Amino acid sequence: LEELQQTALSSPKIEFYEGIEGFKTVVDILLQEKNQVIYCYVPESILHFLPSFHPQFRRKRKEKNVFLKVITEKTKTMKELKKIDKEELRETKFNDKIIKEAGVAYYILSEGIIILKGNEKEQLGIYIKEKGIAKLHKNIFEEIWKISK
Repeated sequence: LEELQQTALSSPKIEFYEGIEGFKTVVDILLQEKNQVIYCYVPESILHFLPSFHPQFRRKRKEKNVFLKVITEKTKTMKELKKIDKEELRETKFNDKIIKEAGVAYYILSEGIIILKGNEKEQLGIYIKEKGIAKLHKNIFEEIWKISK
């Protein structure tokens, strides 16, 4: 039986979260691992949802030494945020072709990916925990990072 278990394929773990509390739970998952780098695609619109929540996330992220590499859209707000990248443990690049009007944030962790959709009508978080998926998306991110400005 032990030999069979070692050869068994592992399935990705997929979790769905809904509503404001679910949205917060998924964000807590982002911050579980200290001293990590998270690669992400973040549209400006997600920052305007729960405006008091974004500063709390940034504070907790800095406390845990979680660095972000962000690809976002080139808007006035996002250009202003880029100015404080160093103190916010963040590096930002712009790529409107990828992000414009997406309405969804996408985070790549070492163990999986998180997809967040948050607006007044719906709040949804999807966590796919699978290292191979994370690695593939990190590779794609790095290629897009090279051509982003």
